[in-house]
Amino acid sequence: MDKLIKFGKWVWFAKERAVLGVVLLVLCFSVYRVVFPPPPEAPADVPPAPSTSVAEIEDVPPPPPDYPAPYPQMEFRDMVRANPWSWDDSRRGGPAQPEGPDVELDRIMMNRVRLIIDGQRSRLLKEGDTFEGYTVVSVDETAQSCVLESAETGETLQLSEE
Repeated sequence: MDKLIKFGKWVWFAKERAVLGVVLLVLCFSVYRVVFPPPPEAPADVPPAPSTSVAEIEDVPPPPPDYPAPYPQMEFRDMVRANPWSWDDSRRGGPAQPEGPDVELDRIMMNRVRLIIDGQRSRLLKEGDTFEGYTVVSVDETAQSCVLESAETGETLQLSEE
């Protein structure tokens, strides 16, 4: 009985080594099959193909050209996805952009005006101050409007808060 208990303890403490040995045997067998594959079996029903060279065949089609055929002219812009985080009116047939710079009225306070020209904010301007080629002619705080004069074109712009 002592010999059975001793054998059981040995098996219990050596189980990891036994599993490792089995895994290594399976791995070695798999590598052996990859390195030395068995020969392919020839099907018994199919007769061997006759050996004919290309020179013996009379109706040989010409070889294909080495270059690909040119693509037809097409509009590739429709195949490209637009960036979902930006808006492009030119591709969607939207309104045309104005010729001059984009001038908006940001706010009016204490007889001073803050303008946004081409997306760039200006500082607070009083009457007579210039910014980006525009001169502030008048500021009306009660009507929340101002009059600007362009130095380039000489035209006046009436801006009001909406």
